Amino acid sequence: MKRLLLSTALVAASAFAAHAADLLVQDSAAAPAAASSSFSGYVQVMGGMTLPNTLGWYDGSEYSYDMLSGWALGATFGIETPVDGVSLEADVLRTVVEYEDGGDFLNSTSVMGNAVFTAPLNDSLSLYAGAGAGFIMLDYNDDTDANDGTGSGLGYQIFGGAQLAVAENLSLTLEARHQATFEPVTLDSGDYEGDELDFNRTSILAGVLFSF
Repeated sequence: MKRLLLSTALVAASAFAAHAADLLVQDSAAAPAAASSSFSGYVQVMGGMTLPNTLGWYDGSEYSYDMLSGWALGATFGIETPVDGVSLEADVLRTVVEYEDGGDFLNSTSVMGNAVFTAPLNDSLSLYAGAGAGFIMLDYNDDTDANDGTGSGLGYQIFGGAQLAVAENLSLTLEARHQATFEPVTLDSGDYEGDELDFNRTSILAGVLFSF
């Protein structure tokens, strides 16, 4: 009987030790995953066209000028937040647009910080919308007289679009984006120094987004 009890105890101890060793191995294997960083973000490059619109110009009198469609090029860096579907971004966008009368250009460069909400529709397609604020810098180029003018002001943007995953960590985007300054921008150089103009511009942009 003693031998039977001793044998049973040894078998039980061996089984317990083996089970404990398995748990230690599993815990050790899980440790690197627990230690890995949860940070995730993305980089986006985008380009497209601006839509025709009308701008106001003030030099003691008030005028309005029609603008043609132009081109736009930009880039975005974003990070995801702990809130599901919400990310924070910083972006830069350059637009070049000619006046309908020809020869003169009013170009813009914006630097914005944004908050974006993304809602997945399925495994590959998502819709997103965002808003941001920052600086909009303008440069007016008069090709006839070479009298350039520049100015800047605080502005905002709203945008929305769709994102389609085409490969791991790679998506295509298509969006509409509207920008405007909060107040008329005063030009501070050239023969147009002191003139003010209202700025607003809508762009249709296609992009490629790399997530990491």
